Amino acid sequence: MKKIHDDTPCLTGLGLVTGLGFGVEAHRAPLAAGRSAIHAVDAGAAATSLAACVEEPYLRAEVPAHLETQLKFLNGSGLLAVEASCEACRAAGWRADDPDPERRGLWLSQMDAWDWSCIELREAYDEATDAFTKPLAADALNASCSRRVKPFFILESLKNNAFSFLANLFDLQGANTATAGFDTSTLGLLDMAGRALLRGDLDRALVTGAGRIAAGVARHDLVLHGLARPSDEPGYRPLDAGGVGLVPGDGAAAVTLESRGRCASPLAALLGFGAATGEPLDGFLAPTAETLAAAIQAALEEAEVQAGDLGAIVLPAFGLPAVDAAQLAALASCPALAGVPALSWRGAVGHTALASDLVDLVLAADALRTGRLPGTVGLVTPLESAGRPVPVDGVDAETGGVLLVSAGLRGQAAALVLGRAD
Repeated sequence: MKKIHDDTPCLTGLGLVTGLGFGVEAHRAPLAAGRSAIHAVDAGAAATSLAACVEEPYLRAEVPAHLETQLKFLNGSGLLAVEASCEACRAAGWRADDPDPERRGLWLSQMDAWDWSCIELREAYDEATDAFTKPLAADALNASCSRRVKPFFILESLKNNAFSFLANLFDLQGANTATAGFDTSTLGLLDMAGRALLRGDLDRALVTGAGRIAAGVARHDLVLHGLARPSDEPGYRPLDAGGVGLVPGDGAAAVTLESRGRCASPLAALLGFGAATGEPLDGFLAPTAETLAAAIQAALEEAEVQAGDLGAIVLPAFGLPAVDAAQLAALASCPALAGVPALSWRGAVGHTALASDLVDLVLAADALRTGRLPGTVGLVTPLESAGRPVPVDGVDAETGGVLLVSAGLRGQAAALVLGRAD
């Protein structure tokens, strides 16, 4: 494994919100006990009825009085982003009045599928169609929209609202990037932030991912794209050969970064990153085994990983046999990963869109601190079918580093090697 130097980017603070709870510490006991936040929700015939939702209020941290008036512009994922970021910065000892704000950067990856429901237009459509009992006419809709729809309703859906709020909250005036979309940008942002530290462009960086995809329209779209299937079963069950597919969830995760030479108590070190994009898997939007293997191999090479260096692999299991099989095939193609146990926590927190990568990262980094990685929840059967160890009771986190794998929905793949920083 690559040796850690003073300029190695390290995690110094963690923040986390998922359907399991608020705060990093709140996740330890539920995951150790094998609990899942996935439950049955109301759904139409064409939408999946499983989701992992966060309970409101989404923002529980206090913000300065001068910023309270700006909270009204944040949608749900924006509020979750602020909540997770506050926990991470508090844990790292950051203050808004710290010196050199131009040496502190912000990377945010955010999406919110509740916008897709266009609930603000519901009253206008209801009026124009007489409670959906007659056909929709353009003139009637225009007239009802002018009476019922607020012209500024789109403001809170703007993706730069949370970015501006966080930049003001922690006075982050350095290098920065924001992304939106559905999936896989966040490990790339983490790598960008880490390399900014390596170049000496920054002293500190905040990286936050937030997503909400448990909305009805989003769950309907997942079924239409073959990524989920309708299910009338109460609660969540372990996946069988048929799989239930991607289970949507709400969540946010955040990490603070500093170079090893600048931080007194680093939590984990970023040792290697890899990314690749190729034609999606036939019949799905997910990456092929070849694309995944290319990203994984690049991360292993940069981290100088040898056989026996890694203690666990964290997979973004989808609950779709063909997609999960591609992930396992990619692992099998890398000799350095022979015998390394695979874990997945998506069966506990669901798929949280652009937050998912950082959710896995925060849980893995916290495990390196506490000494034990949580076991796989709800996804054991399809992973075991490939013969790779999939412990449900966890893995000793002192046995080596952790490989995090990201599988996107446009044929993208990414991988990150996380190591102990002590």
